[in-house]
Formats: sequence, structure tokens, C-alpha cells
Amino acid sequence: MTFHKHSLGAKLLLLFALIPMLILSACGGSTGSSTSSSGTSTPTKVPITVGSKLDPEAQLLGEMYVLLLQKAGYTVNPKLDPCRV
Repeated sequence: MTFHKHSLGAKLLLLFALIPMLILSACGGSTGSSTSSSGTSTPTKVPITVGSKLDPEAQLLGEMYVLLLQKAGYTVNPKLDPCRV
């Protein structure tokens, strides 16, 4: 009798773990994006704004994101220091 209850609980847990994964995997489709022959997507023409907080760690991460996005070919508007206009 306890075998069936444990089995039902395990099935429900598995079900509740699989449903969000299936929903999230459906969101990752590439039907409307442009891809090159190697399978990588091409950068968009819309500029990306990167902002950060005032602490040094956030400033460093913001700068890293700006550099990586620029290297990948994106147009980036850095808004890393709120005192700078």
C-alpha cells in the first residue's frame, strides 16, 4: 500500500518538474530569427543599453558586458555611471 503512495508522489514530482521544462523549451524556438550557415545568430541593428550600479563589482561587470557585446558586433549604449551624462 505504501508502495503505491510513494510511486504516486514520485510521479507527481516528476510531472511537476517536467511541465516547466517543456514550457520553457518551447520558448527557445528560432523560427523568426536570422541565422548564418554556421548556426549562430547575426547581431540585431537595435542598440543595446547596458547599465550598472555604483559599486565597483557592478561597474566591472557592466564594462565587461559592454566590451563583449561590442566584440560580438552589437551597438551598445553604456550607461554605467549615473553621474556621467
